[in-house]
Amino acid sequence: MNQVLEIAADGLTQRAIRNVYQYWLDKRRGRPMPARADIDALDVGYALGNISLVDVVREPRLRFRFRLDGSNLVALTGFDLTNTFADEFEPGPYRDFMLEVYRRIVAGRAPLFFRHQEQWQYSGMQMESATLPLSSDGENVDMIMDVVFPTEIHPVP
Repeated sequence: MNQVLEIAADGLTQRAIRNVYQYWLDKRRGRPMPARADIDALDVGYALGNISLVDVVREPRLRFRFRLDGSNLVALTGFDLTNTFADEFEPGPYRDFMLEVYRRIVAGRAPLFFRHQEQWQYSGMQMESATLPLSSDGENVDMIMDVVFPTEIHPVP
């Protein structure tokens, strides 16, 4: 990861991400965050391939397991993270970024938004993302919905 910029929600340029975020806001219904059960895949079908769902595992220690890695994200990166833990990812800046963001989501119980550069499969990509907490009890984050879209893709020499 070359460059990471945390942005405000109103700085999002990707319409699909803005729409998923608004959907997340609507589903809260006065709570700090919605539950996974409140999210209907059909309602966000336009973004499904760009969504990863991440389980928050607390015992024996805090870890993050990819329940689902969106098909468009798999195609962009060249690998599928489904059923893997974020801390099992190859050590380096991308893993460190993921773990930091997920820990912040659990601690802060609030969405985070980023613009970042990545390199996968001989392509450099400018990405935009919204990382959204979900909670079955309305208080503790037990799942994370990560919505990631490329804004630019270019070959790396």
